[in-house]
Amino acid sequence: MAVVMGGMKGEEGAQYYLRYHDHGEEIYDLDKFTSKQQATLALQSKEESIKGGCQCGGVQFTLLRPKESEGKHEACLCMCRSCRLSFGQPLTAWAMRIPFDRVYTEEGSVHDGSLFGTLCRYQSSELATRDFCGKCGASVFFHTIDRPGKVDIAFGLLQAPEGMRGSSWFEWDDDGVHFPEDAVDKDLLEMVKANYYKLKISDKLES
Repeated sequence: MAVVMGGMKGEEGAQYYLRYHDHGEEIYDLDKFTSKQQATLALQSKEESIKGGCQCGGVQFTLLRPKESEGKHEACLCMCRSCRLSFGQPLTAWAMRIPFDRVYTEEGSVHDGSLFGTLCRYQSSELATRDFCGKCGASVFFHTIDRPGKVDIAFGLLQAPEGMRGSSWFEWDDDGVHFPEDAVDKDLLEMVKANYYKLKISDKLES
């Protein structure tokens, strides 16, 4: 584990030191960074993070692991009417209730709920807003007023190293499918429910 200790400037350009717990030191070129915050993000990204982004690249972000006391991030499947009409499909997947300080923009800033890149915003209800890419149309974030400081991320945008379920990063919700009462395809609902718990058991055996 390393931490950013500070900056220095010399003939070879700006640099920063990383100090490790074993008291070793390593120097990284800082020319492409404009702040200590960006340097810290680079370090965190190097250690434990996954990238996320839309098809056209107009929205790019980095997701960090939860803090050690929080375990894995949460994930869920949803069949609500609002998600169905927003995505144009009967079933959607979300990384949910992600704290803002675990999400960094491409510029290295902590996500604070504001728009960045090519994001646009649509208020889908009195309580919720949905952020999407204004260029390629990809759904990206979901915000609700009853969860300040947290955001849901469209799961398909995340590039987990072990595959789509991201079992080392995410704990899939025990409720199975959210809003099953809104499902328009009941056969699909039953098929998803039947296989959902098999996948959860498989994830637990692998972890």
